[in-house]
Amino acid sequence: MTLRPFAQALAGVLALAALSAPLARAATTQATVAAPDGARLRIEAVGNHIVRLWLKPTGSFVRKPSLALENAPDTRVPLRVTQSDASEQVETTAVSVNVRRADLGLDVAARPDGVTMLSGLRINPGPNGSWTLTCPLAPSEHLYGLGEDNMNHGQLDRRGTIRDLWAGQQIKSGNVTADYPIPFLISTGRDGHAYGLFFDNVHRLHFDLGKTNPNQLTLTSPGGEIDLYVIDGPRISDIIERYTRLTGRPSLPPLWALGYWQSKCVYYDWKSLDEVYQQLTRRGYPVDVMVIDSGWSQYRNNYVWPKRWYEEGRTPEQWIEHYRKLGVHIVISQAGPMVEKESPTFATGWKAGVFATDGKGHPVQCGYYNGCLLDYTNPHLNDWLWPQTAKITREGVSGWWLDLTEPEGEPPQTVYYGGRPANIHNQFSFLCTKSFEGVQLAVHPDQRPFVLTRCGSAGIQSHHAALWTGDITSDYATLRAHPGEMLDSGMSGITYWTCDTGGFLEGFYKNDQLGAHAKLYERWMQFSAFAPITRAHKAGPSAPYEFGVACEQGTRHYLRLRYRLMPYIYSCAWQASRTGMPIDRALPLAFQDDPGSLKADGTQYLFGPSLLVAPVLHEGVSNRPVYFPPGVWYDWDTGVEYQGGRTWVVAAPQNRIPVAVRAGAIIPTAPAMRNTGEKPWDPLTVEIFPSGKSEFTLYRDDGATFAYQHGEDTVTRLACDASARRVRFTIDESNKRFTPAVYVARFHLGSTPTAVSIGGAVAHDVASASPTVGQWHWDPAARVLSVALDGRQGTHHEVAVALSAERLPARPAPLLKADVIDEKTEAGGSSRPIPQFYPPPALPTTVKAVNYDKGGEGVAFHLTHPLPSTAQYRLDDIGCVENDDAGGGYALSGLEPGEWTRTELDGGNGGYFDISIRIKGAPGAGFRLYAEDQPVGSVVIPAGFPAGWHDLVLHDVYLNPGEFDLMLMADKGGFQLNTLDFRRSANPPAQVPAALGVRTGTAEIGDLGKGTGGYGIVRTLGRKGSSLTVGLVAGPRGASGIRIHYLTQAPVAVPFTLQVDDQPEKPVVLPAASAWTDFVLPAKLGPGAHKIVLRGQVDGWDGINVDSLALAP
Repeated sequence: MTLRPFAQALAGVLALAALSAPLARAATTQATVAAPDGARLRIEAVGNHIVRLWLKPTGSFVRKPSLALENAPDTRVPLRVTQSDASEQVETTAVSVNVRRADLGLDVAARPDGVTMLSGLRINPGPNGSWTLTCPLAPSEHLYGLGEDNMNHGQLDRRGTIRDLWAGQQIKSGNVTADYPIPFLISTGRDGHAYGLFFDNVHRLHFDLGKTNPNQLTLTSPGGEIDLYVIDGPRISDIIERYTRLTGRPSLPPLWALGYWQSKCVYYDWKSLDEVYQQLTRRGYPVDVMVIDSGWSQYRNNYVWPKRWYEEGRTPEQWIEHYRKLGVHIVISQAGPMVEKESPTFATGWKAGVFATDGKGHPVQCGYYNGCLLDYTNPHLNDWLWPQTAKITREGVSGWWLDLTEPEGEPPQTVYYGGRPANIHNQFSFLCTKSFEGVQLAVHPDQRPFVLTRCGSAGIQSHHAALWTGDITSDYATLRAHPGEMLDSGMSGITYWTCDTGGFLEGFYKNDQLGAHAKLYERWMQFSAFAPITRAHKAGPSAPYEFGVACEQGTRHYLRLRYRLMPYIYSCAWQASRTGMPIDRALPLAFQDDPGSLKADGTQYLFGPSLLVAPVLHEGVSNRPVYFPPGVWYDWDTGVEYQGGRTWVVAAPQNRIPVAVRAGAIIPTAPAMRNTGEKPWDPLTVEIFPSGKSEFTLYRDDGATFAYQHGEDTVTRLACDASARRVRFTIDESNKRFTPAVYVARFHLGSTPTAVSIGGAVAHDVASASPTVGQWHWDPAARVLSVALDGRQGTHHEVAVALSAERLPARPAPLLKADVIDEKTEAGGSSRPIPQFYPPPALPTTVKAVNYDKGGEGVAFHLTHPLPSTAQYRLDDIGCVENDDAGGGYALSGLEPGEWTRTELDGGNGGYFDISIRIKGAPGAGFRLYAEDQPVGSVVIPAGFPAGWHDLVLHDVYLNPGEFDLMLMADKGGFQLNTLDFRRSANPPAQVPAALGVRTGTAEIGDLGKGTGGYGIVRTLGRKGSSLTVGLVAGPRGASGIRIHYLTQAPVAVPFTLQVDDQPEKPVVLPAASAWTDFVLPAKLGPGAHKIVLRGQVDGWDGINVDSLALAP
């Protein structure tokens, strides 16, 4: 603020005089300090720990409506004001503000210890309502928050960056795409006393966070109120709690929203959606949400289902009810806050005056489909809109997905009912979200609504909203930007956050190696499984199984793990609704006093209070450095112990994300479920890692309604008190409304238990790994004590465990070197199979049946009735017997119906193979083989089969190029298996079904049961990013080309590129064909096997159906 020379001189005289002037004291709820130039600063306390600083360069203090603070409680408290001629001291019991009268410069300190939070803060008004704030930064300060930034590559610590708060999408590799302009900043402060700054201003604020001047924070604004809330700590968690008390607590979501969301751009009808759902459930994936993306309605947006959505005699409402009975919720997209002019609803909306205009009487048109922009500032908009959206909501839609809500492409000349873009743009998405929250509450007032939106501003967290990162690119650099932005969003009040798992836009990731995109998708899903909302979405195939069987194994494992952790996750969601504490927590938030945590980047975080998650964000690595905060940590998969306060290199093969649990953790888990509503959490299994005194609050309600606000819930305190010789675990329930019949307490111990009591009564040791009520079982290998308790009676339950004085040997973490560990070094604790030998054997080859992959039960093998471990060759509980066949070694034995093993192989260039199986056993015994979950043949020992070892042969089995997963599943027991010998077929079939060539999610398969071999038809080949890979074998004379059996979906020719083996791609064109046609693509191929790849080249159009490929003589 610039003072006139006379005023400056006068200020100096007054300051000297004040040294001997008497102090004036007063008590009030607000204090106003005037500067010599007429500017005035009003100070209020919103509670003892929040001070509001409201500066008016001119004019009077007139409170304007604030969307962020519309539900803020009136918690003003008395101020103690001490006045002098030079300054004014304003105090609450926790905060002291010193204002210099000469220039309204500010110092803010904590009371009573006097720790400085802000020193030398200055606010300088500029021309045309603009203003600038400056404040020195101490060297020790770290800065967090300010929403989601789509410019700074996911940097967690905002210090040293520029942050421009303006809602919008910026599609750029290495960044998230959406921007959430939330003017709330957290600083770790001086001397460890954190503070927060919230600016109640929706204009385009520009933060220079030490980029230009490393020692200064500079904020500039083109206009709006100079209205600042200083929030006292000292803990970052205190600041978040106070900020969300001011702007609104995160809404408690419906339980289903925390399950798995399956989405794609786009499902055109129920058939295409249902095919994916059926595949997911058939393959064992849990699913809670199926999403219908934009384009579902007749027009964008007239909220009318076209005829294609009325299938199999069902209306959309009946289809939605069909899914609801399956436990699946339908979320539907509003394709932007715009209406196409061609839509019949445009005329009615124009008449109602609900569109934004250009100021000249014309509707503003924007968004990717150039729709007319709805004006959500218009108080009459919902009168026009809600009858349309209410109809869809009444039909059973559980939530709305709002796209383009910045709004995308908003012209600068836009005129809203509420003003110009300068003061509307950043809160437009909030207004849109409120409208769709409101219509859901109007239709179903007892049901919790849910809205997924692409943008948001301060306070949106209290309106049942989740935000996602926009139309992101599919590459590792963009994946790396996500964890940091998730964590900063969480520290900005945005608890519910998600992303397009795998990346929405293809073409940015240039690795064309077979399986490379599947590996990226798998790494992304590993991260997303530990995000607040887990959602797959891509412009094209997006379901995990569409990326190949190797990817399928790992993604299914982590999604199932998320569902097992649902009691833990939902309890964290409840805690967020009470305190604002996000589910995913940056290390500086959780370990504010640890210098190592303050230095850690945003690539690792806490999931809830107890799980440390470190996603793998680089291509081709099989380990990663992980910083472990102080304390003891245990690897979730292996139990390996990590001493905290240092960085360890942790094994992270392709199938595994490092997850560690802190000593003292108490983690409630649920049984395996197909969806969150399938059954109660019963039995409720509690994983306990005893260390001193610790506790966790378990929360449960009906997961759907607002009855919890009226006491219809159960809060259960889980507590553990551990010493060297004894562990005591207690369960205290607030009531019996939502409690299990059985609790299973699983203690992860460092000493052998000697006695267990339940409620004071002696419990019985049993050999079964699944004890019943009143029993316990000790697993010495896993070091886990399992105790089953009756939860039906009473609200207090207790387990006491006596421990041996002798500690078990420590399981120290291995000392690894970064970036040198691969999958073959990870022994056992994997989430999907790791090849017994790495790299996997390439065909043709002979495979020993006992060399199935590593990974354990349900991963590399499945047993119904485990056998005693042989400890001869494999330590698994599968029968492994000495082999009396030629060559000796070991043979696979004892598989019963439904039991299976998996083996990773490399098909090379692919093609047809004969598989010779070396087997012995009783007639009728046998098994089936699956390659990438496709059945390839059955083996049955025939009647009259001679005793001893003999060969049975499967002829002409097609196997794709590249690595694949071979599963062997027993149909009838009574056989031993030695080897499987793969040799190329002598007389292979001429044609290869195209559906067998769909790898890594590049194209869709439809019409299952039809086409060559009954494998279906490849329906969406043609667009850029789609491809088809098959193996074809040429005879001794080679081949002159590739014959493709196809039809085009429109009367136009379709361009492709053709790649043979590792040769350069070359352009080819398939002529238009309205009926199934053969066409030969010229290509000279020598004798032997060849890998053939067709890649689509059309933008935004699928173009062609393909049935089969063959070689032309």
